[in-house]
Amino acid sequence: MNNSNRQIKIPEFKLLSTNDKYINISDYYGKKIILFIWASWWGCREQLPVWQEFYDKYNKEVQIISIAIDFQGKSKVMPYINKLNLKFPTLIDKENITGELFGFKAVPNGIMI
Repeated sequence: MNNSNRQIKIPEFKLLSTNDKYINISDYYGKKIILFIWASWWGCREQLPVWQEFYDKYNKEVQIISIAIDFQGKSKVMPYINKLNLKFPTLIDKENITGELFGFKAVPNGIMI
């Protein structure tokens, strides 16, 4: 059976961005997206420069959305965003919503949609 035309619905969620605006994942439906899930308190934050390089090269083909799982919020995430001058949106997930929706238990994690 060929499943290449099968449509899979991505769970709807919205999170506050570092720009203090809520972003709904449904705003990106129909586009190629990479969700990079990380935490400021773990070494996965060291991957952010690589994702910025990827974004600089391929942003016309795919949208990267960074999701920081950080229970202390924006104040812990912003030093990394500012230091690296990240151009892609970063969302703050203080309650591990994405982990629960997608079923992962550790960071970093990447999901291509």
